[in-house]
Amino acid sequence: MSKYRFSIYDYHAIKEADILIDGITVLAGPNGCGKSTISRWLYYMIDIATDFDSYLVKGYKTEINSLLQNISRAIREMWELHRGINNGQNILQSVDDLKLDDNFSLDSIGEYSGKLHLFIGKFALQLDKFLNAENVQEQRKDRVLNFLNQNLDGEEKARNAQTFAELISLQVDKMQQEVLYKSEDRSLTDVLSFLHTYLYEDEMVPFEISLQEEGVNIISDGRLGSLFNLDKAIYIDTPMAFGLDDFLKNVFWQRLRKLMLEENGCHNKQNIRLLYRISEILNGKINVSDSLLGNKEMYYERKDGKLLLPLDKIATGMKSFAYLFQLIKNGHLDDKTVLMIDEPEVHLHPQWIVVFARLLILIRKSLGVKIVLASHNPDFVAAIKAIAKKEQILDETNFYLAQSVDDDGVQYAFKPLGSDIEPIFNSFNIALERIRQYGDTDL
Repeated sequence: MSKYRFSIYDYHAIKEADILIDGITVLAGPNGCGKSTISRWLYYMIDIATDFDSYLVKGYKTEINSLLQNISRAIREMWELHRGINNGQNILQSVDDLKLDDNFSLDSIGEYSGKLHLFIGKFALQLDKFLNAENVQEQRKDRVLNFLNQNLDGEEKARNAQTFAELISLQVDKMQQEVLYKSEDRSLTDVLSFLHTYLYEDEMVPFEISLQEEGVNIISDGRLGSLFNLDKAIYIDTPMAFGLDDFLKNVFWQRLRKLMLEENGCHNKQNIRLLYRISEILNGKINVSDSLLGNKEMYYERKDGKLLLPLDKIATGMKSFAYLFQLIKNGHLDDKTVLMIDEPEVHLHPQWIVVFARLLILIRKSLGVKIVLASHNPDFVAAIKAIAKKEQILDETNFYLAQSVDDDGVQYAFKPLGSDIEPIFNSFNIALERIRQYGDTDL
């Protein structure tokens, strides 16, 4: 299995973070030290590196749809003014079909472009009839043509149907070539665009950031390379998001929900064993059904069948197990996945903290998932180490501790500890000292 190393320097609270991802990685430290920042930017880099071409196709499709929308409006205007366009409705349907056609990739973009050219030819015939119709005012013809010219780049504008078809066809070809060029170039300029447009990240990108796969940095020379042995990242910041009003504003949870609803037909023995284990913990299972509005909804069903609850209504601690249940059931956790979870212990009962830690260890051991955990809970950290040792994967479990590099605690360096968690416990003991201090002092 491939090893990965992710590094960030001098970014917000992070002075230095050089993190090995080789199995299970635990980031420990106080609030505000940058643990979540590391997970977030790791997610971004993996996501864009693996889906770069998909984002390019999305952008291409958005531009094409804008072009088609304007043509659609022109067709409706032409149809109202000149009923002699007897194929008006058919052409409108062709526009809708092209707009709804999202089932293509970079490899098949040429085929889609061919469909566009066929449509442009059909539309040009109807446009020519309209522009030469004697019963349509010249001002009306100019209005439609001027509207269509808004689609065209450059200074040259069409004054007849043939010229419009030629210019718009050249533009479609140019758009296709631009996408293919960007796919080869993989510029960080496009990475920034994807961050803003699709991941809703407005913060400045860390100036010093790197992601290595087997010692090769994929972020170099102004480009973002490909990852050969990863195909997705999953980032879970809090199970509370299932019940939050701003759920739809959280791109991580939008995507997690999609994976939880997206069946992948994976039912190997390892998955089945893990699902049984989680079902025993939950005393039930998670099911998916269609709502009255036609949307798919997840709900918890108790083992005795006497309790059914929407997933957003169950206890927050149970949600932590629920999302793992669905990801495993749908086959989205495998050796090509990095799973990042922020402070998974926060909403768990102390007993379930250990149970959850064990489940993560077994997921790593059984499925090969790379897991990155941010924590400030001594029980959780201790459980990860103890169970990793018992399951004989301690050699691929790495602990890091965020240590302040200045007196004000403004910036932190993440110190690699290997499997030694003693320094983490020493940092947690600061809280005990403060308890004793406050207990001995009149407030």
